[in-house]
Amino acid sequence: MRWFCLVVGLSFSSNDSLASQLSFGTAHRTKVSSGIFGQNIIYGPADGSDSALAYPVKRFGGNVVSRYNWQSNATNTGKDWYFMNTAVSIKVPGFSSSPNFVDGLTRKISRDGGRLFLNVPFIGWVAKDPRKKGAYSVKKYGSQQKTEPYDPKNDMGNGVLKNGKMITNNSPKDTSVKVTAKWTVRWLSNLTRILPQNRIIVGLGNEPTIWDETHRDLRFGDKGLSAPPVGYEELWQRTRSYARAIKSRFPKIKTAGPGSWGWCGYFSSGIDRKNAGGCTNGTDRQKHGGTPLLAWYMQRICAASKDKSKPLIDYLDIHYYPENFDFADESAQGHHKRFQAIRSLYDSKYKDPSWINEPIALIPRMQKLIADNCPGMKLSISEYRFGTSNRGISTALAQVATLGIFAEHGVDLATHFHPIEPNSLLEAAFRLFVNYDGKGSHVFDSNYLPVSVSHQNLRAFGFQKGSRKLIYLINYGTQPVTPTLPKNSKPTRAFTLNRSGLSEDRQVTSKIEAMSAKLLVL
Repeated sequence: MRWFCLVVGLSFSSNDSLASQLSFGTAHRTKVSSGIFGQNIIYGPADGSDSALAYPVKRFGGNVVSRYNWQSNATNTGKDWYFMNTAVSIKVPGFSSSPNFVDGLTRKISRDGGRLFLNVPFIGWVAKDPRKKGAYSVKKYGSQQKTEPYDPKNDMGNGVLKNGKMITNNSPKDTSVKVTAKWTVRWLSNLTRILPQNRIIVGLGNEPTIWDETHRDLRFGDKGLSAPPVGYEELWQRTRSYARAIKSRFPKIKTAGPGSWGWCGYFSSGIDRKNAGGCTNGTDRQKHGGTPLLAWYMQRICAASKDKSKPLIDYLDIHYYPENFDFADESAQGHHKRFQAIRSLYDSKYKDPSWINEPIALIPRMQKLIADNCPGMKLSISEYRFGTSNRGISTALAQVATLGIFAEHGVDLATHFHPIEPNSLLEAAFRLFVNYDGKGSHVFDSNYLPVSVSHQNLRAFGFQKGSRKLIYLINYGTQPVTPTLPKNSKPTRAFTLNRSGLSEDRQVTSKIEAMSAKLLVL
């Protein structure tokens, strides 16, 4: 079964009523992309690599794998954990004979029929070997504020001296070796023997404008750099070099960049951030005509892509994490803030209550940036989340709503960034779209169906293919709701996601429990 989706209205109130009226509009011929139901796989079963759910896209990316070395199966954790080299020793379940983790992951994706989103080491360095070693040796660089707590030699420091000063005279060669785009092409040559080119997306950049924080051992230690923070020109030079090398060898591979870290990273460079330019008016941006970073980046991409059917970059890739609530908070207050924060994805009237303090309207904002600066480029949100609890119903319902919003607004690709445990409520939120009946039924490639709802605590969205409809309902209030369906709209099956998990209803009714989601098959 193949369907599409709409999400409408979002508010929160403790004022519940018991009934609601649903009405359907006319289906549009807009297709949902299966790519929006993706998941980040860093390494290990805990992040979902052992899940029975076949996510349509699996991304290998993030800070701790930005320096992954496929030849030694090693990575460096960067600032996330004491700038430490470590082996990626956990195997992908069912593929233990693979020479490295990404090889096993790619083989699993090949078997499951999905796509691989691979963030290559765009930073130009990889961990040289899997032996546990930190970039800031206490013996070599002096006593530091913190050391890796499990290091028996107490030698792996955090790169900050006792007096609070950053260590800037270290050598990147302590932990890492330089690599080029040619090295990446050799890696892709191996992977394309497992997975066809057209099922691989290469990410060029993972939050590059904050490398001087997340990977400062490289940025300050590499004396060949003109500036430790990444600026407009360096981002473009790296993008052009890697994209051309990859596209010339693998014309069917799609590319995505630059993996911007968040709000300020959409508008300004690392140099701007360091010289107190903030999000708007730093010196680097001024040198580039005052043009915001992503707009300038896309202009360069389009100008360099002489054949518009073969762009250097296929996806504008961004990350988004809301700033105004505790991700782990499953209380009533946390639930309220979480559902309000979802409005920042689409609502131009919603003023974000965080330090941003203005409307974000993320998806329409990015789509307008694309239309104005490089028409035809697709939109990827390769890191996002609205909660960290695998067992919390609030996080699960927020995930259902988020996936619906991505579909409604035509996002092309999205990969959730947080471990998703097998058989958890968070996994069930994805299962409701990807394989809701356990027999492969999903919502891909169908037409958009407008759904209106009269209840303030009910969210509704719909999918249609031919005469069949799927209606998704989320009740984020404290009382059950029984919506009235339009005439001649009799559900034949129903599925409920609540605190107990996802299950098929024994009785097919439109009644929706408090704090639950329901799928009606019409």
